[in-house]
Amino acid sequence: MPEWIRLIFDTTGFTPGWDRPFGSSFYVWLHIIAALTIWAAFTAVPLGIAVYLVRRPDTPFPRSLWLFAAFLLLCGSTHLMNAVVYWWPAFRLSALLRLLAAAASLATMAVLFARLPQLLRFPSLASLNAQLLHASEARAVLERKLVERSKLLQAALAAGQAGAWSYDFSSRRLNRYPSLSKLFGLPETHATETLNDWIARIDPEEREAAAELIARDFHAAKAFTARYRIVQPDGERRWVTVRGDVVADAAGTVTGLAGIVADVTADRAAAIECARLAAIVRSAPDAIIALNPNGVVTEWNRGAQALYGYAEEEIVGSHVDRLVPKLRRDEFRHHLTAALEKCIVGPLETVRRGRDGRMLPIELVAAPIVDADDVAIGVLTIERDISQRQDSERELRAMNRALAQRSEEMEQFLTTVSHDLKSPLVTIRGFAGVVADEIGPTAPLAVRDPLQRIERAAERMAGLIDHLLEVSRIGRTPNRPALFESKALARELQADLSDELARAQITLEIEDAMPTVFADPTRLRQMLENLVSNAAKYGCPKLPAKIVVGGEETDAEVCLYVRDFGPGVPEQFREKVFQLFQRLGHAGPGAGVGLAIVRRMMQAHNGRAWIEATPTGGTTVWLAFPKEPLEPDDVLDGQ
Repeated sequence: MPEWIRLIFDTTGFTPGWDRPFGSSFYVWLHIIAALTIWAAFTAVPLGIAVYLVRRPDTPFPRSLWLFAAFLLLCGSTHLMNAVVYWWPAFRLSALLRLLAAAASLATMAVLFARLPQLLRFPSLASLNAQLLHASEARAVLERKLVERSKLLQAALAAGQAGAWSYDFSSRRLNRYPSLSKLFGLPETHATETLNDWIARIDPEEREAAAELIARDFHAAKAFTARYRIVQPDGERRWVTVRGDVVADAAGTVTGLAGIVADVTADRAAAIECARLAAIVRSAPDAIIALNPNGVVTEWNRGAQALYGYAEEEIVGSHVDRLVPKLRRDEFRHHLTAALEKCIVGPLETVRRGRDGRMLPIELVAAPIVDADDVAIGVLTIERDISQRQDSERELRAMNRALAQRSEEMEQFLTTVSHDLKSPLVTIRGFAGVVADEIGPTAPLAVRDPLQRIERAAERMAGLIDHLLEVSRIGRTPNRPALFESKALARELQADLSDELARAQITLEIEDAMPTVFADPTRLRQMLENLVSNAAKYGCPKLPAKIVVGGEETDAEVCLYVRDFGPGVPEQFREKVFQLFQRLGHAGPGAGVGLAIVRRMMQAHNGRAWIEATPTGGTTVWLAFPKEPLEPDDVLDGQ
């Protein structure tokens, strides 16, 4: 042991405290107890500081605190020596400890004064409390913002028909948030479940394949997208798209996955419908062309390729002026502007130029293409080659002109033939009358009977000629068809025929419920007069008799009828009697042309005529007119 150390602990020449006269021992023990108490306090405080510094390595100024702890510990050791010297007079050791304590106190004081500016900058307790309160309020604001953002997220998920989920790798549990529960048709609550619970909701037809995809994506722990059908508790099937991404902690370690599930049933249906419409457009025989507002071609179907000769890749992106002749470009720009203003243009006839330079007559319809906000973003044109139609129309016009000429020639021919045929008949009838006057009523029957036959034959021949002329003129309508009350016409006919029918003991009844008819009133009167006359001749064998004129409406037709209660027409003859010069028997008056004229007049009105048996016996002749008014070209006018 070094000599200086031995000297420090050497007590030679020193007397213990008990051997010195201090008076009462009470004061000695009081001194000892106070010294030991101060030593215990000075030792406990640095030990507490040491424990605090070990457990809180982030404490500011740690070296200063260690120095302060050493200072306190040395000060405490001097108080311990004050008690020890009463038994062990190691005054040299005590002096050394006091020297060390003094050095530590000086060092502590120096460090304290050096750190004093920094310590003074430390906030006060009130300031710290204010900062804490401010931080607490900021945290509350942040929490409110987080709640608001959470609500916005939930609203966005609800608006987008989507739901949120997360998956934790450590627990292997999946969090199903309320938005996702709603999407699955479950109560809107937060729930924790396994992947098998998720897979159980997938459509059985796709469950196996989807389960493999889910296992692969979750095992890979990377972003993924999947699409399949789910089955809700009520049995409804919905298409969903599942998207997920990784979740990592502060150290960058992947801890799970999170994402959304979106209901894409409507989108899928819309996509299928768009694909169907696109297929229809592509395969349509007409040219369907989409243009942007500047007239640049954006869509071009097969019909357009067949009509103009340009392939899709040749024309898409080009201006439509490639198809429009120069003289028609102003016209086209006018149509484009009108369509962009959301007007339907056409159908109208114009001209386009094909790839080979040929001018093609087309029929065009242009309509606006609008977006979700009803803003026109382009124009769609449907164009059809009308070359054949125009050729057919020219041929038809030529045929109509030829037919009109032939009709006029035929009418002239029939008029001439009628005049030429009637002239000999007039002569025959005139001379037959002269002969009858000459021979007088007393002439023998063998002479008078041939003369009467000659006169009747001449009259019948004149009647046939008149009927033939009437049949030839059926195609002409004296008046344009009009909408009028058939009951008024029937009443007029009843008044005109009243005397003639009264003499024949026949009553003509007009029903109250007569419909409105679109027809030529002159022709309709002729038909009703023919039918009433026919009914009077053939349907009233027993007198007094009755004829009824009535009508009714169906969904597509307006029907009139003339009904008698005579012997009727057998079913096998109901079509034959509408043929020219056809009668049920050769006896009785008439030439067999009345019903033939009626049917031809109905054909001129685009209608029909037929016979039915009257339920109580007799014949009912029906006339059916179209309910919708006829177009002018649908009515035969002999032109």
